[in-house]
Amino acid sequence: MKNKALIVDYWSDYNRGDAMMQVAILQLVDQWPSVVALDSGINEYKEFSKQLDESKAIGPIEFTPSPKLSLYFRNSGKLSNLANKLIMVANVLVFHFIMLMWKLRIKFLIPNGARKLLGEISASEVIIWNGRNFRGNKKLFEFFEFFDLCTCAIASIYMKKKVYALGVSVWEPKSVAGSWFLRKIFSRCERVYAREDVSLQLLEKNIMSGSKEKLKYLPDLSFFYMKKNIAEESDLRDSSIFTIGVVPKDPVKRNGISLDNYSKFVSHLAAEVAGSIGNGRKVRFKFINQAVLENEPNDEAIELIGKKLSSLGEVIGPKSNPSLEDLSIAYRECDFVISSRMHGCILSSYLGRPFIGIPYDRGAKWGILERLGDCVLLPMEEIEKKQHPTSQLIEKSLRYAPRAEMDREADEIVSIVNGITGKD
Repeated sequence: MKNKALIVDYWSDYNRGDAMMQVAILQLVDQWPSVVALDSGINEYKEFSKQLDESKAIGPIEFTPSPKLSLYFRNSGKLSNLANKLIMVANVLVFHFIMLMWKLRIKFLIPNGARKLLGEISASEVIIWNGRNFRGNKKLFEFFEFFDLCTCAIASIYMKKKVYALGVSVWEPKSVAGSWFLRKIFSRCERVYAREDVSLQLLEKNIMSGSKEKLKYLPDLSFFYMKKNIAEESDLRDSSIFTIGVVPKDPVKRNGISLDNYSKFVSHLAAEVAGSIGNGRKVRFKFINQAVLENEPNDEAIELIGKKLSSLGEVIGPKSNPSLEDLSIAYRECDFVISSRMHGCILSSYLGRPFIGIPYDRGAKWGILERLGDCVLLPMEEIEKKQHPTSQLIEKSLRYAPRAEMDREADEIVSIVNGITGKD
């Protein structure tokens, strides 16, 4: 007998790494028509739901908002940043007003979307809480940033529902209030599944030390997506052409490296790979975007890297709006991949394509790859500071072969989620 499950806190599918995990949850829960609460407020969730193209493609879904506002100022600048933070503070009041009206049964004062969500929570037996990335940006506002990420979960906990947090990733909180808040939320969940070892250890030691029995490891949900959806796909490599996939990410201020130097490094690395293992074949450089460009533009990096590589071989630009199927095809056409996106490395690994990763941040998520074996990751902020023996890195990348373990962990995911939903 299946438990009625409600899935909460979906983000945009326009980052196709997130899309793989969100499609995976829908396929694992397998309840249609499905209801999904978005991590978007009552004032813009209908517009936001347009970014769930991959999720909507696999079955009928009804979307609801989170019980909060999300009217954010998109412009940069101190005034816009301050206004956004004040909205986060106000959302604590908005949320508690909505919950109070629900408890007092004064439902006509609750906006339609939030009323629909609370009704779905009330009717559900288990809540599947899509994994959040808990990374506070400012110590003073960290409590409110975390609260903004948890409104659906808090509403479910208030209503005494069993909440299962799948694929949580946690950075070291910057404030006592942030740590306290996460401790209170996670200790009231039925289970908290961390997606990598760094988060697992941080939660166990600093945040959930008093409720360790609730803390478990969950392999990255993309493993299930790949096994179910692309495991039997054909090899699209051209034996006469050596194709190197390049998955860029424009550096930002925190990376400590200029766009020009990042582009030079990627170009040099691609040239070394082509010369080392291309075996004299014609060389093709294929740019791959993991995200839809309107959300995460990479135009500058693509232009600079492309110019530097054009003298070495054919350069193919990326699709601006790649689907998951487009990405599957693109990676299957590659012989080698250089990626600054974590799921670019994961897809390469699963398809048996050697890769060199250039992480754009220090996020614990990169530990997903390291847990599977000794892979090559060169953090973006370090590529100017250290000498990198390219030939050794290429040889090391050729030895990394985690496919069998990824398939095993995909089966483990099925077992865990079936246990949550009561699926036979």
